[in-house]
This record gives sequence, C-alpha cells and structure tokens, in this order.
Amino acid sequence: MEPEADEDYLHAADYSPYISAFTSDDPPARRYREFLEPQLRASLQHIVSDYFMTLFNLNIPISTADTITAPLLLVLVTDAAEFQQVKDNVSSIICGNREFDEYFITVSEGDYQELATRRYPFDFARERSYQNTFERGISIGYGKETATGGPLLVDGNGNCYTITCAHLFANKAQNCIGLSVAQPSYQDYIDLHQTAKRYQQNCKLRFDRVKPDDIENKQRALDEANETFNKFDSIPHETIEDYDAASSVGKVVKSFCGTTLYMGRHCTSDYAIIKLERRLPEENEDFPEDDVPTSGYLSSLTWANDPTTIGELQYDVYVKKRGRTTGTTHGLVAGIYGTFQRSRQIRQEFWVLPEALFSTLYAFSDHGDSGSCVWTADGKAIGIIFGAWIVTFDRPALLAVVDPRGKWDVERIPSYRQKDGSIDMTGLVTRAVTRPIILVQSLRMILQDSHEELSLWVE
Repeated sequence: MEPEADEDYLHAADYSPYISAFTSDDPPARRYREFLEPQLRASLQHIVSDYFMTLFNLNIPISTADTITAPLLLVLVTDAAEFQQVKDNVSSIICGNREFDEYFITVSEGDYQELATRRYPFDFARERSYQNTFERGISIGYGKETATGGPLLVDGNGNCYTITCAHLFANKAQNCIGLSVAQPSYQDYIDLHQTAKRYQQNCKLRFDRVKPDDIENKQRALDEANETFNKFDSIPHETIEDYDAASSVGKVVKSFCGTTLYMGRHCTSDYAIIKLERRLPEENEDFPEDDVPTSGYLSSLTWANDPTTIGELQYDVYVKKRGRTTGTTHGLVAGIYGTFQRSRQIRQEFWVLPEALFSTLYAFSDHGDSGSCVWTADGKAIGIIFGAWIVTFDRPALLAVVDPRGKWDVERIPSYRQKDGSIDMTGLVTRAVTRPIILVQSLRMILQDSHEELSLWVE
C-alpha cells in the first residue's frame, strides 16, 4: 500500500494527459513525413470512408515536474462500417515493420466538422456582442447559422470587406453571392435580448425593495438596464428574416466551397468575401487589448493585438485567433500536415493546437469560430479557420490498435492502471484526445483564388 502522504500528494496534482504539436525538424516528424505517412496512405487508398491521420505528442504527467512524451499517430474514421477494415489495414502494415516501433498508433471513429453549427449560450463578451463598428472576431450569421467575422480587408477605392466560411450559408454555400450577413447572428441576438430582459427584470426587483439611502444607485442601474433592453428590443426580430434584414452589415461578393490545388497540395477552399455596407470599421476605435499567454514559451513572445500584414501559412509558427465562441486563443501551427480523405479526395491541411492546457479546455477553436482570422505573434495574417477533426464519443471511443512495446509501463503513473499493473492505454488516450484538431486555410490562397485586389485593413 502506498504511504498516506504519497497518496495525498498524488490527489493534489493534476495528471491529465494532453496532446501537443510537433515542429517540422523533430526527428519523429521527419520520419513520419518521409516513411510512415506514405505507407499508411498506401494501405488506405482503397478505403471508401472519409478518414484523417496525423502525428502529435502524447504527454503523460507523472509528477508535478516530470512528463512522459511519446509520438501518437492517430487515424480517425467517419464510417462505423469501415472502422474494422481501416483497423485491419493499419495493423497489417505495422506488424513486423520496425519503422513503427516508437509510435503509439490508434484508430478511432471520428468526424469532420464545419465549425459553424452548434448553439452556444450568449454572454456579453466582446467577441460575441453587438458591435457599433465591425471588428475581427465578432459574431455574424445567416438564418439559424453562426460564424465569425474574419480578416478585415480594403480595396483601392476604400471599400471594406471581411471574409468568413462559405459553409455559413449551408446548402447555399456553392452559390451565396448576394446573400447578406447579420451582426450578431440571430441565435446570439436572441440570447443577448433574453439576457438583457432578465437583467432588466432583476434590476426592477432590486429597485422595488430598495432602501431609501440606496435609491440613487438602484435607479441608475435600472435606467441603464432599461436603456440596454430597449436598444435590443427595438431591432425587428419577430422572424429570422425580419432580423436578418434589419441587422445586415454586408453582402457576399465572391465565394467558393470546394477543393483547390495550392502550393502543390490539394486543399480545402471554403470562403465568402463580404462587402461591408454598415457599421464599418473605424480607425482609433477603443477596443481592449487581447489577453496573452501567462505560461510556457508563448508567454515569452510579444503578441500583435491585430494583424498588420499578410503572410504565408506555414509550419512551426506561433499564432493567435479571435473568435466568436472561444475568444482569443494562442497555439502552434503543427510541423506536419493533417492528411485526410473526404469525398474520395486526399487533402493535406495545416492544423493548430494550443501549446498547453488553457482555460478553453484545450480547444484552439470551437463551433461558431469558423472564419476566424489566424495571425502570427508579429502580426502576419496567414489564414482562416474552416473546420476540425474530432473524436466521436457517442460510439465506442478511441481504441488502441498497436502498442509495439507491449505494456507501456513506468515506475509511477498514478492513474489509468489496470489490475495487472499495466497502463490502460485505451482509457488514457480517450482522455487525452478530447478536443478537435483545428484546420486552417491559407489567406493568400483565398485572395489568389478570388482574383480580388484586396489588402489588409489596418487600424
């Protein structure tokens, strides 16, 4: 039996596993690109199902000062019927192949998700609220759908534009020219309206019970609550169509949703360029500074609050984004492409993970952040977020296909033990890979494809 003091120590520490991205010059990343990924692609070339695969680090804290790190090669499969076939193919190529010995390889049912789909409760956060002037990272919408207003651009005549994902327009994504976007989205407006109404009612209740010596403060709070509610209540909202017409900030002038060849890779291109007609961005607008990382390597960098130039999306750059759902987050563009098949088309996409566990529960982005501008610490706008691959949990979760070393056992890992003392790898990795791998498309690719002469709008 462990000593009592040691048990107290273990319970006090946080031993949650987490994943982190490789940089391109790490030896496992080079070996994966040169040897492993081609073999895996060859083994899966006859699979009909959509799948995704990439390599990252699995980090297992074993004490407050010590972490075990191992390469984790993940294959996500969208079709339950294809799962066993993919698992068998991957297993057969690994058996007896020493190239895979140092890797912990897993296969799971997963899913490709466009990020403008799920409803989130609204609060008064700057990223989601009604804006008097347009800014990167705020909520925009079409009908019931929600996304994020991304890069701000300007043409030679001084007209302002923003970019978001064409999939915001759902079944009209292939032909959304002329459609309007509202700010904020209708679902966020309804949440905002209801929040303002509840706040007004609470202020009225407090005012009715006020003591004489506090009546001035309570009256001021009630007046402000009435003004806020009336501001939002005055916007037509009986139907979604009424709201969209009254709250439109611009219309789509160019769009594309499909696959394109860029820099020698087949890539997803999913964009809608919106010409802003109302609440245009203004110079010297007094927006608060974004939060910055407070720990790890990212905390040592000086972060540009907004982008000032356009750069190329590439490996190994540290980036931030400001989005409707998760606000401002920071991370690393992985040194390895995420390779996936969708609609029988192989694509290679850049992807992002946070440097470490953040308050967003290890999510660089989430639903509703589609369209968010991604820029580097030195202010280069390099891309926009368009989707994610994520483990699906309503079916059997992550399954270990191969552990070449047998029992991955160390002297002390305080959790995920099986009865025989070995590590429960299935349970461990299920806990580790609980957040989406965020996919990013190149901003330069979008501008090149659109043939629009646009430059970055700089405050």
